Amino acid sequence: MNIGVIIPAAGTGDRFESSPPKQFVKVDGLPLLYYTIDNFIKLINDQWMISIVVVCSDAYINLVKEEILSYFSNYVGRGSLAVTVGSDTRHRSIHMGLNYLANSLKRPDLIIIHDGVRPLVDPRYLARLIESAREHGAAGPICDLISTPLQVDSENFVKGVINRDSLKLSEMPQIFKFEVIKKAYDGASDSDLDNGTECIDLVNKYTDVRTKALSGFPSNLFKVTYKKDLYAVEGLLKEMRTIKLIPMASIMDDDFLLIEKVEKELRKRFKQIIIETYRNGYNVCSPTDSLVFFWFLESWNVFKAEELSLQKGQKNSNSAHVILFNRELLDLEYADVVRHTRGSPNNYIIGHLKSEPSKIIKFLGTILWNHDHLNGYVHFL
Repeated sequence: MNIGVIIPAAGTGDRFESSPPKQFVKVDGLPLLYYTIDNFIKLINDQWMISIVVVCSDAYINLVKEEILSYFSNYVGRGSLAVTVGSDTRHRSIHMGLNYLANSLKRPDLIIIHDGVRPLVDPRYLARLIESAREHGAAGPICDLISTPLQVDSENFVKGVINRDSLKLSEMPQIFKFEVIKKAYDGASDSDLDNGTECIDLVNKYTDVRTKALSGFPSNLFKVTYKKDLYAVEGLLKEMRTIKLIPMASIMDDDFLLIEKVEKELRKRFKQIIIETYRNGYNVCSPTDSLVFFWFLESWNVFKAEELSLQKGQKNSNSAHVILFNRELLDLEYADVVRHTRGSPNNYIIGHLKSEPSKIIKFLGTILWNHDHLNGYVHFL
C-alpha cells in the first residue's frame, strides 16, 4: 500500500512568539520537526511504501534541507522524503502538498496529514486510523474537552453552559483516501482555503464521505502551541530515547551483573533500554539514541587507544563511557583524563571496580537526561 504523508510546517507560530517558528526550535538537541518526520520514517517497510513531503515557507526551506533532512539523507536520495514550498494559509499549504504527491511516480492510496509541531505519534494508534480510513474513506482522532465550554454574548457576559459531552477536540494525524481528500481540496472555495484550518470540514462540505472519529489520549496527540509546551514535550521525548548499554571486550560475570543492575534502574526513567553487543565501532545510533559503553580496564592509556578506534565508526553518536579500573588512578593519570576529555563530545564516569552501583546509576541517569547540555563532562566516583 502506498501512503503519502503531508507535514504542514509553514506556520509562523504567532501564539508561540518565537523566531524561528516553533517547528524549528530545538528540543533535546534536535529541531521539533525532526521528531515529527522520524515517526513516519520508521513506518517505511515492505508492507507500507511511504512518501513524505514537508511543506514549509520559502524563507526556511534551506534550513529544513540542511538542519533536518540531512539526518535522513538516505530517504531523501531514494525519493521517500522531500520538502516543498507552502503558502500563507494552512489549507493552501496542504493543497500544495497534495498536488506534489499527485504528481509523484506512485500516486498514494492514502494521505496522512500531520502537523509539524506534533512530535509524538503512537504507531499502534496510527495503524488503527489507517485501517479505519481504508474502510470509511476518512478517519481522525478526537479527545474529550477538559474544561467546561461557556456560551457568552457580544459583551462577554455568560449566557449559559454548553453540554461538553457532544463536543470533541479534533486532533492529528488525520487520514483520508487520496481521491477523497483531493476532491475536497480541489473543490474548496477560496474562502475556505484562506480562512479554514480543519481538513475534516472540507471533506464534509465537498464530498459525500463521512469521517470516522477514533477516541485518543491527549498525551499521545500532543501539540506544541505555547512556549510552556516545550517543557512538557521535552520530558516526554527524553523518556522515549533509546539507551543502548554496550559491554566492551570480555567481561566477568560480576561485571555483567553490574550492567544488568544499571539497566533495571534506568528503566524507571527511560522506556527503551537495550543491552547490546559491541560491533567494532559500528553500533547503529540514530540522533535519538544514546550509547553507553562499559569498560573494565587496568589503565587509562588502554582506554584512550580503544576510544580512538571506536570514534572512527560511530555516526550521530551521543556516547557516555563508564570506565572502571581495578586500581586507583595515579595523579598523572587524573591530569591526563582532564586534558583528554576537555572539548570531547562524549561524557565520562570514572571509578573503581568496587565503586557503588548506586552512584554509577545516579550520575549516568543525570548524564543521559541532560545529554544535549553536557559535553566533555567527567565525574570521578
